[in-house]
Amino acid sequence: MARRDDIINEARLWVGTRWQHQGRVRKNEKFHGGVDCLGLILEVGNKLDLFPDQFKYHNYNRLPHDNLLLQECERY
Repeated sequence: MARRDDIINEARLWVGTRWQHQGRVRKNEKFHGGVDCLGLILEVGNKLDLFPDQFKYHNYNRLPHDNLLLQECERY
């Protein structure tokens, strides 16, 4: 299981990546990338194997919709 420091260090690699709705690509030397707040959580978690393989979350609105994300998380 990932430690707190592992999560922080992985998240810091995303510093400088621009915001993009439903983005999942970290900035690199050739591309600005793009990520939103949920994408950051999912990508860091996926990199550190914190989520089950079947936990995917895409096609959501920019504005939160009730407790949809919470309901999805509770399923896993």
